This record gives sequence, C-alpha cells and structure tokens, in this order.
Amino acid sequence: MEGTAGIEEPTTSATTTTTTNRRVFKCPHCPFWASTASRFHVHIVGHLNRKPFECSVCSYRSNWRWDITKHIKLKGARDPTHLNARVLMTDETGRRNYSKYNKYLTQ
Repeated sequence: MEGTAGIEEPTTSATTTTTTNRRVFKCPHCPFWASTASRFHVHIVGHLNRKPFECSVCSYRSNWRWDITKHIKLKGARDPTHLNARVLMTDETGRRNYSKYNKYLTQ
C-alpha cells in the first residue's frame, strides 16, 4: 500500500515551482520592502516624522490616530480639561491615500 490513509503524496505538477513577478513597494530611505500598500504606509510614516495627529488640548502629537485617542482617554480620567479633547489632523500625512505610494512600486 502506497502512502498513508488520508494523506496524498505530492505529484510532480504540485511540486513544480513557478516564478511570478511580484510587485513590491520599495522604501527610498532604507532596504525595507512591503507587498501591500497598507504595510508600506505603516513603515514610511516612521521615516517622515511629521506627526500629523495632535491633541486639541495640549501639544501632544503622534504619527498615529490611535495613539492620540489613547492619550485623550488616559488624560481624561485624571485631567478634566481633557474630557472634551479631540484628535486633530494637522498634516495630510495622516490620510490613508495609498495610491500616492504607487511611485514606489517595483517588479
């Protein structure tokens, strides 16, 4: 009896490797590359250091909206001035417009 019950042995066509041209986003600042625009966005924002999100009450800034939201929740529990605070976007870097990264696509 060949093989084991329930387990298929690989055929020649299943083990044949094919080369495909994968499009990747290459970082212009370092050797990093990503296969998705969203992952590339997360990486490149670190290089830009623009910190597009800001707390409306104090001068706390961050690259990430969630970080300002967390800041407001934590401060609001201890500081009544932060109870009505909002997240402000001071720079277009904060927008997730992934089409702007098409210029970094390579094959």
